[in-house]
Amino acid sequence: MPNLVDKINALSREGVFEAVRMLGYDTFEIEPDQATEEAAALAPLSTEPYQNIEDLEQLARLTLIVAALTPEYEADVQNALDGIGQKQIVLGGLEIVALSIVALGALHVLISKGKTSEKTKITITDTKITIEEEVTYGISERLASILKAISL
Repeated sequence: MPNLVDKINALSREGVFEAVRMLGYDTFEIEPDQATEEAAALAPLSTEPYQNIEDLEQLARLTLIVAALTPEYEADVQNALDGIGQKQIVLGGLEIVALSIVALGALHVLISKGKTSEKTKITITDTKITIEEEVTYGISERLASILKAISL
C-alpha cells in the first residue's frame, strides 16, 4: 500500500488543490481574506496565476507532504485525500490564488507549530535573575471568540 507522500506525488493538479483546500479550510481554518501576510508574499505569483500554476501547485503539494509527515496531521491528510472528487472545484484564476494562500497559510502553521512570535525577557537584580518567556499563537477568530466566552 503506497504511503501518503507517494499518494500526494501521484495526485493530479486538481487533486492537489482540492486536497489542500480541504486541509487548509477544515483542519487549519485558514480563510484567504484573513491571511494577509500570505497573500502579500504570494503577490508576485498571484498576479498571473495561470503563468505560475506549476509553482503554485508545488506549494500546495509541499504543504500536503509536510502535513503528511507531521504525525498529528497525518489522519487529516488522509481524510483530505479520501475526499478528493466529492466536491467539484473549478480552477479559475481566483480559486488558484485563494487555494495558494490557504496552502501557504497551512504551511506556515505546520512549520511554526502555530507560533506567531516568541519573546524572552531577562531581568537581573542584585539577588535574582528572572527569565520570562512569551509565546504567541495565531488562532482563528472563531476560536478566539470561544476562548473569550469562557474567560481563558
